[in-house]
Amino acid sequence: MDKKLLFSLIKKIRHSFVIFFLISLFSGITLYSERFCKGIKGKDNKKCLIARTIEKPGKIFLQGYINTRSLLKNYLLTSDFTITGELARDPIKTANRFKNLKPRFNFNFIKGTKPDYGFLILSEINSANAKPLVEIWDLNKQKLIHKYKFNFSDIRKLSDFKNAPELEFQHPLILDDGSLIVIGSAGNQPIIKFNSCGDLLKLNNEYKFHHSIEKDNEGFIYVPIYSSNKNLSKSMYKFDFKDDGFAVMDKELNIVKIYSLLKIYQKNGLISDLFGKHEAISDPFHLNDVQPLIRDDGTKVVLLSLRHQSSIVALDLETEKILWIIERAGLLQHDVDIIAKRGNFIDISFFDNNVRQYVNLNTKGNKFITLKNLDISRNRNIEFINSSYVHNLYKIKKYDFTSIPNKYIPKTITEGRADLNKKYNSVFIEESNMGRLLEIDLNSGKIDWQYINKHKSSGVPRYMSWSRRISNKNFSNIFEKCE
Repeated sequence: MDKKLLFSLIKKIRHSFVIFFLISLFSGITLYSERFCKGIKGKDNKKCLIARTIEKPGKIFLQGYINTRSLLKNYLLTSDFTITGELARDPIKTANRFKNLKPRFNFNFIKGTKPDYGFLILSEINSANAKPLVEIWDLNKQKLIHKYKFNFSDIRKLSDFKNAPELEFQHPLILDDGSLIVIGSAGNQPIIKFNSCGDLLKLNNEYKFHHSIEKDNEGFIYVPIYSSNKNLSKSMYKFDFKDDGFAVMDKELNIVKIYSLLKIYQKNGLISDLFGKHEAISDPFHLNDVQPLIRDDGTKVVLLSLRHQSSIVALDLETEKILWIIERAGLLQHDVDIIAKRGNFIDISFFDNNVRQYVNLNTKGNKFITLKNLDISRNRNIEFINSSYVHNLYKIKKYDFTSIPNKYIPKTITEGRADLNKKYNSVFIEESNMGRLLEIDLNSGKIDWQYINKHKSSGVPRYMSWSRRISNKNFSNIFEKCE
């Protein structure tokens, strides 16, 4: 072989080896950082500090690639140059599915013919500008009552949102004075309070708050949190283990008490439900709703929706004893509600996503499930409501919405909400992943109204942000100063 050719070949092999070595080294450092440096500050571990320094340029490049891809994808699908605002799942299919519905509201009843029909607290990533939008609508009058006017430039200056490309205000709760509480579902996921006009009042980022915001009859607020046990020894768990819990707060967002689900399961002898399987689990609970109620004697109970357990749990707040667990009634559910209370017995409902975990299979359709006469008395042993026989003792009902056209049957894989309107026997559904709200009359089996989060007829919808359906409320004079 020619010497020049041989040297050239050796040089190319050497360069290839160096490139391969550098790529492998960088990959190894990144894996080390991900596996062993989670939750460890650089000053506490020099190896982690070096690893984070080396991987930083790669992370910047990756984030730039993700943002550029999102910008191009959004432009091709919506003609908007934005990187914020999640598009609906399967955007082209979803756009075609709802192409016959006009943007925003589609009412199927005559305005003013449903007195005491209630209100909608609309929450979405606005399809027109990809910014959070919160509005109050009178559904009977089909009329906008109020729109919160947020100063996004001021909000973006906050440390929680400086580097967060996406901003979402999730599950808005309106207090009696018109002030608004939301979860800032971006950055560090704080809980935020605005006044009735939309001016920022307070931000609490003591924990990462997520999913739902609910209020009891005494005005206390209940919100799921990540890492409820901040001193949890990660040596006993996977590096990315989530010790879900929830915070009880006052209306000024001051934390009154923190509850850890890991401690609650340990206390109630249920730890094998979390760690009695072969595979190590990172997110065993995935708490997505905390629904409070007060017994006749003044003591408190919460209902917990644990998505990754596919279970609904009733918990005595004072003793931290679990009263009962509903299992095998649905698949990866959300949004548990109390629909009636008689002494220490309650009727409940929940939104069943009806989808299998891990494989992201398209659901055959969401369901609305109700059970009756559940006992919330104190000093009782845990009851496991986990078979068809026991479900039927509690008069379980499953509504599958097959009475409406097939293309309009809700099929959100994740998220989703359902609220029963008892006066009209109708069910409000948020199909979060597909950017749609709808209300179905259970008597006639027909759709009363739909809302599509798109700003042009052929447009791709964006995600909804956990809108809230409420019954009659007096909003008169609350928002006059904001006009």
